[in-house]
Amino acid sequence: MNKLSYLFFGFLCCSLTFSSCKQTPKSSDLSQQFMYPQAPEPYVYVFQDSLDPFFEMFERIITYYDPLGNHLLIERYNSNFVLVESYDLLYDKNFQVFNHKLYANNIEIIAEVSDSTFVPWEGTGVFASTFQSTVDSIMFVMRNKRSLLDERGSFTWEGKEIQTLQMIDSIQTIAIDVKNQREKPASAVAVHEFAEGLGRIRIKTTDGSSNLVLKGILSESEWKKLITK
Repeated sequence: MNKLSYLFFGFLCCSLTFSSCKQTPKSSDLSQQFMYPQAPEPYVYVFQDSLDPFFEMFERIITYYDPLGNHLLIERYNSNFVLVESYDLLYDKNFQVFNHKLYANNIEIIAEVSDSTFVPWEGTGVFASTFQSTVDSIMFVMRNKRSLLDERGSFTWEGKEIQTLQMIDSIQTIAIDVKNQREKPASAVAVHEFAEGLGRIRIKTTDGSSNLVLKGILSESEWKKLITK
């Protein structure tokens, strides 16, 4: 699967050093420490590929409240500032996926979520969804198996070393031509790194084709200026 396809389907659509005297935090504690922070205004993460500096990806983070509770909405944009995917997560349910959408040719595609674990804060979790393509006869089935790794590390941000943890994704997608009864599978594996107080700060494919690293955080006003240039 090439880089743009992987961004569309997976990353779609991320190591915490303890001394021997400390206890391992509970999964709920990790989710509060290593997920994107809540904020009154949207903000945007700018990711750049260290292997291809001309390739960028953006994540716009929005938090809001409704009768279901606190939500974390992640919108993903490609290097042309085009919205390609969004995940709506529930804070109070350990960031389970409430809604998954994809966007193509200015068309919003609502996926059917069958397994809703976006981030497993212990062990392994699965996120799976099915969605229609903009071609009537084509369906996509996506299954993302994500596991928390034992490896721990750190990330330098604004001159400070921040603790990180890592997860590995095994992503499988199947394009199904319903009309002609044909299937085309694809797969990818990537390591996601989450930093304390920041959320995901790195997405690195294991085949060495891509290493997206957080390079900056934009305010909503800065983002609007950027996309309207």
